[in-house]
Amino acid sequence: MAIGERYYLTNSTIVLISYVQIAMEMSFSNKAMQPMSGFGIQLNKNSFGLIPAQQLNVPQIPPNQVSSILSKMIRS
Repeated sequence: MAIGERYYLTNSTIVLISYVQIAMEMSFSNKAMQPMSGFGIQLNKNSFGLIPAQQLNVPQIPPNQVSSILSKMIRS
């Protein structure tokens, strides 16, 4: 999302933690002048049937900082 010079970047990758556990690794980069919080995630239907195992928990991100999380996924 970009609004003038204020924006944030989100990168994500599906990772295999173990033979039976899948997770989504996400990195949030705050390029805005103020802290950002209140992130959420919505996944479309996918051929793997993956959904988040729990609510997304991203801490408040200060300006010009990066926060990374690992969110476990389960099959629906």
